[in-house]
Amino acid sequence: MAPKKVRVKEAGMSWVGFWLALAIVLYCLFSVAVSVATVDDCGTGPKHWSFMPPGWQCDIDRTQGYSR
Repeated sequence: MAPKKVRVKEAGMSWVGFWLALAIVLYCLFSVAVSVATVDDCGTGPKHWSFMPPGWQCDIDRTQGYSR
């Protein structure tokens, strides 16, 4: 039985999928590393996660310290 020939276009699409999956996995690993390394940057204050660039963003109450 002769081996099945693979068309170049089909093989190319699988490589695109591979590189896309690899990029997503690397981004997730990098995001986890950043989140663990910078978790205490805001102290006890409120914070939220920013996806681009990955990292914690401190929520600052700009009215704090002002009285009317």
